[in-house]
Amino acid sequence: MGDGFAKFPEICNPGGRIVFFGGTAGGVPALDGRKIFWKQLQILGTTMGTTEEFKAMADFLEQHKVIPVIDEIFPLTEAQKAVDKMANSSQFGKIVLQA
Repeated sequence: MGDGFAKFPEICNPGGRIVFFGGTAGGVPALDGRKIFWKQLQILGTTMGTTEEFKAMADFLEQHKVIPVIDEIFPLTEAQKAVDKMANSSQFGKIVLQA
C-alpha cells in the first residue's frame, strides 16, 4: 500500500466505499478523518480468498451471465487520464487500464 491510498477519501463521492486488499504488505498511511466522517465513507479491508472461493465466484459469474459495465478503457500510458476521470466522477461503470 502506498501513499496514494491517503488520497482516496478526497476523490470518493459522499457515501463511497473504499475496499482494499494487500494490506498485509504494510501499514495504512495516515488518513484525513474529517473527509471520512464528512463524506460518510466506508473503508473495508479484505483478503483475496482461497482458490476454491475464486472458482466459486467465477462459476457464479458464468452461471448468472454477470457482465460488468465498462465506461472506458485506457491504455496504461494514459493512466493519469483514467485517474482524472475518476476524480471528476464523470464515469458510469468501470474504468479499465489495458497494458
